[in-house]
Amino acid sequence: MQNVWTCDIIHNNTIIVWRRTGTMTTQLMSFDNDTHRSRVIALWEQVFGYEAAHNAPSLVIDKKLAAQDELFFVHRGVTH
Repeated sequence: MQNVWTCDIIHNNTIIVWRRTGTMTTQLMSFDNDTHRSRVIALWEQVFGYEAAHNAPSLVIDKKLAAQDELFFVHRGVTH
């Protein structure tokens, strides 16, 4: 188990407040397009908010998958 820290505010890439919110059991797994794509895109847009077309998460994911290097992972955590 790991400590879980939540970032309350990010502004101009500066983390303003961190707080401990519990513990988490973690699992790292290979990205599965059917299972993970929509959630990865939603998180990507929320965190980065890129406006440039070449940074669109769907485009970047497609390029990564085309590389077929199997080096695209997602994290699954359960907070306790």
